[in-house]
Amino acid sequence: MDSALLECFFKENPDFRLCKDCVKADLVVFVGCCATQDKEFLSRLIIESLHSQKRQDAQVLVTGCIAKVRPELAYNGDKLKPVVDRINRLLQFEDKSDFAVHFPHGEFWQISPDLLGPGISKAMVSEYYNQALTGILPRTSLTVNAAIIRLFAKYRRLIDKEMLVPGNQTFFIKVSTGCAGNCSYCSIRLARGRIRSKPIDAVLKEFKQGLDEGYKDFALVGTDIGDYGKDTGADLIELLEKLVACEGNFALRLRNVNPRWLIPSVSRFCEILKTGKIRYLLCPVESGSNRILELMNRGYHIEEYVQAMRQVRNAYPPIFLKTQIIVGFPGETKADFKKSRQLFKLGIFDFVDVLTYSKRPKTKAALLPNEVPHKIIARRYREILFRTFFQLPLKRWLSICMMKRR
Repeated sequence: MDSALLECFFKENPDFRLCKDCVKADLVVFVGCCATQDKEFLSRLIIESLHSQKRQDAQVLVTGCIAKVRPELAYNGDKLKPVVDRINRLLQFEDKSDFAVHFPHGEFWQISPDLLGPGISKAMVSEYYNQALTGILPRTSLTVNAAIIRLFAKYRRLIDKEMLVPGNQTFFIKVSTGCAGNCSYCSIRLARGRIRSKPIDAVLKEFKQGLDEGYKDFALVGTDIGDYGKDTGADLIELLEKLVACEGNFALRLRNVNPRWLIPSVSRFCEILKTGKIRYLLCPVESGSNRILELMNRGYHIEEYVQAMRQVRNAYPPIFLKTQIIVGFPGETKADFKKSRQLFKLGIFDFVDVLTYSKRPKTKAALLPNEVPHKIIARRYREILFRTFFQLPLKRWLSICMMKRR
């Protein structure tokens, strides 16, 4: 969404003309991620590759979260300062420019597979993916690893296609950026800052634009949309009530709703669910252990979370519920991991994303003792990954098949 927003900004600016070829461009703009160590590693590789391929007199403008967390990678010089300042205001919702963007860009290899050249791309795939899926991929040839990567990617797209609406049929609305939380492991909070919300009227305007264009599936996105409105005196419930009250046959998907908001608001939220218009919810639990949740500074207990999710499921049984688990957080014991693993047995979730813990700079978790050995993290990651990629989708597909037969 940020890349789409910046593209719109440059299109509207008479001082610039868009160019898709980084070799011919005078200015190359890169929106980098640093959510995990793997994402940061990939961002670094891309930045180095862009510097090596650009013309000698061209400039690379590094923006996005990577520019905030790793400012040494984003020195753009005084000449670009006005552009950088404007971009930062746009991404932080401080600039009131009315750029209505609703379809996010893909990853860099989806936009232009040959952007970085075959030689550098091979090195990137080899280095990045061996790290990203450490403990899964064999230390064999790049050809074998690349084949495994493609297989995983195709399977994941198959899951998304069967269970969710394809991305090009979804109207995305970025309702906020930043969050009000202070999770001990998160660098995104440091990069995005405090919560900044788009006014309800502006969200409704974009939503009605999507309806007019014929969209039936809408996704509300943000760093943590559960914190929506905390800076403006509104809240997510107020926004959702106005959206579901709109006429038309449509469905809403809610991405990144923190349990800190859902747990105390679940009764009001369930009343909206009964309209049948909210059909997807991502509410990341991160761990099944209260001890680890406390170290993460998540602000809730697992029992509260499970009870709230059961209420959500009961209020609208067809809703697609997704959560997320981080394995390998400092101090995570076998007992802690077992509690996270038990979440699969509850029968609540349709899909569970799994991430390995990444030590991020300037976070409290980076200073915690008792780091979990890499081999143990890889083993736990494999175990959860197998369950989330095969066990839950299989159950979901069987359920869909049974419903179709009925």
